[in-house]
Amino acid sequence: MAVLAALAALLTMFMFIALVALLTMFMFIALAALLTMFMFIALVALVTMSMFIALVALVDLVALFALIMMAIMATIVLLRGSVFRVFVPSFRSWVVLMILAPSRVRDSSRVSSGRVRVSNGGGDTGSSGSSNSSRTAARKATIDSFILAS
Repeated sequence: MAVLAALAALLTMFMFIALVALLTMFMFIALAALLTMFMFIALVALVTMSMFIALVALVDLVALFALIMMAIMATIVLLRGSVFRVFVPSFRSWVVLMILAPSRVRDSSRVSSGRVRVSNGGGDTGSSGSSNSSRTAARKATIDSFILAS
């Protein structure tokens, strides 16, 4: 009867009932063996009882972890349709703005300074430097440094 109670408790994940049932079963075995003076059977029953208690605790710990993970997954699935549709795009746009905004400010200042015409003393007018030519020069310098390094 104690074995059936322990199995039923294991199936329903009630650790306390399973431990009580296993303790009761193995204590009766150990008590009966002690009363009949079979010390070896009593020791085997006590060792088996402690092993089963450890096994039940381990199984229930794994089951508890699985239940927690299932609850987290269910929460994510439920929230995916409502909260995540609002939160994730706004977070994504915030990150994009934080990354791209400084570079856009630099690009706009570079372009505006690049299109200003400056007169040299001899009457020539020329650009003070466009962003395309400076990028091309930087790429050529990088390629030349790689060629020289190899």
